[in-house]
Amino acid sequence: MSDHNDYFVDIATTFDRKVSAVREHASQFSKHPDLEGFLCRLGKRAGGVSDLPLAEGFKRITLS
Repeated sequence: MSDHNDYFVDIATTFDRKVSAVREHASQFSKHPDLEGFLCRLGKRAGGVSDLPLAEGFKRITLS
């Protein structure tokens, strides 16, 4: 996640799938005490910037 995101995608309808996918990375997240809450807070933070309930932000790169 970049601090300079300029493109946001609504993830509200796919949030449960995102949580399931991240749980598959057991070596990185298996001991996280509240993975769903953590991801929800990230999504709400990005959503607050973009007026979406839950979002994921990206830095748009254009090639010339």
